Amino acid sequence: LVSPYYLRGSIINYLRECPDANKLQLLIQVASALSYLHRLSIIHGDVKGSNILINGNGEASLADFGLSRILEKSGFTTKTTSGTWRYMALELVSPPRGEYEEFIPRVTMATDVWAFAMTIVEV
Repeated sequence: LVSPYYLRGSIINYLRECPDANKLQLLIQVASALSYLHRLSIIHGDVKGSNILINGNGEASLADFGLSRILEKSGFTTKTTSGTWRYMALELVSPPRGEYEEFIPRVTMATDVWAFAMTIVEV
């Protein structure tokens, strides 16, 4: 696997070094990438600041597709929860009341949207 080198590193590091950078434009680029993935029925699974990389032109890219999945029509369930806890949607880590024993997390596009929202708060 060969991937391009992102000179500026993650969006977190980039914004520390370049506080005048246009955060909104970078986040729009990430939202566009996430929207594209979702149109293809792909869930990223680990959206967070350290997985948003900035190239030498100051453009954002979504990286680290190690946890990504192709979504079935009804979503998919998983016996284990993968991703970064700090960015996970609550429905992935907290079962509804009374369903502790039968709880199986259901991953959907909404879980990526939640993680992206948490990333927006972070940056």
